[in-house]
Amino acid sequence: MRRVNLLAAALAALLAPVGLADPAGPQGPIEFRFAPRPGQVIRQQMVMKSVGTLGLAPGLPGVKFTQSTTQEITAKCRQVNSDGSAVVDVTLTHIATRMNTAGITIECDSRTFDPAKVKSLDVRLIGRFFSALIGSQVTFTFDAQGAPTKVTGMREVVAKTLGSIKQELGQGVTAARVNQTIEGIGAMFDDESMLEQMKAFYRFIPSQPSPVAVGQKWEQNWKVELPVLSSLCNARGSYVLLGIETFHGRPCARIGIRESFTLAPDLATPAKRTRQDNPGMNRLLDQLDYSLNASNGEGTAYWDYQTGVLVQLRQTQRVVIDMKFKSRGETATTSPAGTGPAEDRDRQSFSQQFVTSFQVDLLEGEADQTTTQTATRPATTGPADR
Repeated sequence: MRRVNLLAAALAALLAPVGLADPAGPQGPIEFRFAPRPGQVIRQQMVMKSVGTLGLAPGLPGVKFTQSTTQEITAKCRQVNSDGSAVVDVTLTHIATRMNTAGITIECDSRTFDPAKVKSLDVRLIGRFFSALIGSQVTFTFDAQGAPTKVTGMREVVAKTLGSIKQELGQGVTAARVNQTIEGIGAMFDDESMLEQMKAFYRFIPSQPSPVAVGQKWEQNWKVELPVLSSLCNARGSYVLLGIETFHGRPCARIGIRESFTLAPDLATPAKRTRQDNPGMNRLLDQLDYSLNASNGEGTAYWDYQTGVLVQLRQTQRVVIDMKFKSRGETATTSPAGTGPAEDRDRQSFSQQFVTSFQVDLLEGEADQTTTQTATRPATTGPADR
């Protein structure tokens, strides 16, 4: 499951344009390498789109919504250490979003936003948020295998963006309530949570540096924190090397991806709620029973296995979130989830179903032509063949 986290997707790309691969390509197993070079700069574009329905109550028609967010980042390798690890500075250079809910559209682009020309408070808040993010820098440390191990600077970025929003809101009772909410949301996104999110872009690479042959599979199991729900998800990913190809002028591993996420009963408790500073949100969550399931997370990644650069990613996923208010007298500590008068609970339930797609493209160093000839897995068309 990919969430829209500003700067979060940035690090899947790291470094170094290379020359054209041997047209014949490798015929045997390959090793995934991490080969950053100090001073190298690359750019990436990430696009996330969601289309779905928000159901407010049983029997009522759902509210349809769409959302699309585009981000562009610049990543510069600051240094490569003697042990092969590297430090990379990532800067957000552009962000734009378009949202439509029940026919009401909101659009904002960091390149064209002018607060003096915007009447809508919602758009002004989004625009202030985007403007504060542009130019903000987060620093990542990667180990010798290319996996992210440390993030610094996210707290400062969040403080900067929240300060800009508060300035737009000004003073007043309403502003005070909104400020409390955005501070609670900001507390969810710190260096630690950003690090966990970024690991998602490296899980589809084998964790061991041993050679991998076409058709070889590997799996990953991990837990995902959901700050908004103060909960954790069980996650599972299965991956396969579908082929070895020259893609956009780079020697790439074509990797099939299939991932799923489930809010398990034993993880639905607010295990990490102490990291938040949002009493209002916590009180609301205490009144809810909720479940989440993300399935069919299939996609394909083209990964430059010689340098450790994500050249392209395409992935889609179906997400279903169901929530019900607990019946009167029921609490999170005294009554088990799912109990209470059914007719009472059903009148206070709502759900959200949507399909999300995530795209990453390397913007720098791409060739005009794409070659897709070389060792490919026989009789396969994608992740569904596994």
